[in-house]
Amino acid sequence: MAKYPSIAVGTRVTADLLNSMLPDWIIKQANTSRASTTTFADDPDMTVALAANSMYSVEMQINMIADTTADIKTLWTVPTGASGSKFVLGPGTGNDGSDSSTTRFGGSGFGTAIVYGARTGGFSFAVMERAIVTTTNAGNLTLQWAQNVSSATASQVLINSYIRVEQLA
Repeated sequence: MAKYPSIAVGTRVTADLLNSMLPDWIIKQANTSRASTTTFADDPDMTVALAANSMYSVEMQINMIADTTADIKTLWTVPTGASGSKFVLGPGTGNDGSDSSTTRFGGSGFGTAIVYGARTGGFSFAVMERAIVTTTNAGNLTLQWAQNVSSATASQVLINSYIRVEQLA
């Protein structure tokens, strides 16, 4: 597959053309806290617009804190008709915070809830979620998240979490 954009012989190289080849970085600017809720909601910072009839490489690093009762769950919303699947890597449920804790990895649909286990002692942790997303319609790709089990102790998605998006076609 040709790298996006396809540049024909004789095409004038401009700043706009060169910039269109760079990945987009969406970097979370502030912590977001949620307590006593298991209902998925959009993260206010973790969203990116996707064009119709395009293919993207998407990578999310999600930095989190949650208590071990609540844990934390994620899913993605994508434009109507988008296809692909995401691959995830992070701590599994039942995590005890040690280096030998369980790990969650594998593939799933964009709208499938993925539950990550929190570390004991309020330590932060990070997860990676990646996908190739093919669109037929324009729209937003957005991270949604919530506590897996309702807890009065807030779960957080932390500042400097990011989405890296590169248009491939």
